[in-house]
Amino acid sequence: MRISFDLFDLEPSYSSEILDYAFIICTMIHEFGHYLEMHNDQQSSLRGDSILKINSIVRKFKTMSESNAEREGAYVTEYAKTSWDEDFADTFAYFVLLDECPEPGVSILGDKVRLFYKYPEFVEIRESIRANIRKLGIHPNMSRDELKKLDIYPSTSDTN
Repeated sequence: MRISFDLFDLEPSYSSEILDYAFIICTMIHEFGHYLEMHNDQQSSLRGDSILKINSIVRKFKTMSESNAEREGAYVTEYAKTSWDEDFADTFAYFVLLDECPEPGVSILGDKVRLFYKYPEFVEIRESIRANIRKLGIHPNMSRDELKKLDIYPSTSDTN
């Protein structure tokens, strides 16, 4: 029995591309943002409850996100509005894919992105992801066919 699927079939009907990068690229970076958010550098667990560490970017981001929840221009995507942690992951993806650091005080979103720049470990991760994206030949406005030609996706077939 052989099972296979196309990763592009997972793409939703709505568009949540960030800075004109394909949905699949944005999603991989977004999900990595969740991994970083849940890392023990950012939070600890006490009796099953997550406690955000005092000086963590996650704690500062959550405060910034929740205090600006109703303000215009505070989110990268509509999906980011659903919760502070989705906002974190989408803003992380935006931080990674945005070419330059936004000017301070111009927008809430820009200020949230600037928060990531205050943490050297996040800047280092950003640079590593960007270097690998370039190495793979990924760029904005790539079509599905162009992405498929890169042959960067793991095999999605299972043969028994």
